[in-house]
Amino acid sequence: DRNNGRDNRDVIALIGSDVYNHTYQKAINYKNGEYGIGQLASTEMLEVTGGNYTVVNGEEGRAWQRMLVEIDGKQVAIYNTHLSLGVGDAFRSNVSEILEVLENDPVPYKLLTGDFNATRENMDAFKEKYNLSNGKDGLWYSTFEGDKYASGAGYIDGAPNADIESGIDNI
Repeated sequence: DRNNGRDNRDVIALIGSDVYNHTYQKAINYKNGEYGIGQLASTEMLEVTGGNYTVVNGEEGRAWQRMLVEIDGKQVAIYNTHLSLGVGDAFRSNVSEILEVLENDPVPYKLLTGDFNATRENMDAFKEKYNLSNGKDGLWYSTFEGDKYASGAGYIDGAPNADIESGIDNI
């Protein structure tokens, strides 16, 4: 939320304040303010980019963002996203768009986090090219509505030999 009728504050800046670097990506106008997604980092953000997904069939607008950080001497592109509910054309369009963004990112180490609004079955689109952290080896962590959706799942690409987990707590 950013200065809207639900919460009249810049929430990501408030959480980040002087402690964390923070970035915000607007998804939609909402109650005389904005609604979007944010990222916090205790390390320097070397680069920040983001975008909005194509709105399909009048669905609510969704967004993605990317921050580039350094972990253990390696540049890592950390993405955050909020996808449309995983039951229709809007979700499939969002997935196609974020996969294209990831594919075109020259940074070899990538981490995608966020609210995927995805059932386990429709996470397969990510499994083809990316390592799945939620759902890896069939182990799923309940993140929303019992076991139905895989919100908060993460993907690591290009890092099979990197100990990225050891640096993730220091971002």
